[in-house]
Amino acid sequence: MWHTLDYDGEECCRYVEESELMRFYRRGLFMRIVPTPKDVGLWGKRIQTAFEDMGVLEFASLNPEEGMRADESEALRLEQELRKTRAT
Repeated sequence: MWHTLDYDGEECCRYVEESELMRFYRRGLFMRIVPTPKDVGLWGKRIQTAFEDMGVLEFASLNPEEGMRADESEALRLEQELRKTRAT
C-alpha cells in the first residue's frame, strides 16, 4: 500500500512500529486477548511463553468480563454524549 502512494514502505513500517499510538492500541488489544485463554482453560506453558515473549504476560491477571463491562460503559457514555451534541 505504501509503495502505491509513493511512500518509502520500510520507513512507514518503521514509523508504525515505533508510533506511540500503535503501542497504545496494541496494549489495549492485548489487555483483552491475554486473559481469555486463561479464562477458558487454555493456559499452558506454550501460551504463557508466547505472551511472555511478546511482553504482554502482565495482562493475564486481568478479568475479561470486567474489561467488557468497562468497554460497554464507555460506549454508552460516548453514545449519550453524541446524542447531547446532536440535540444542540
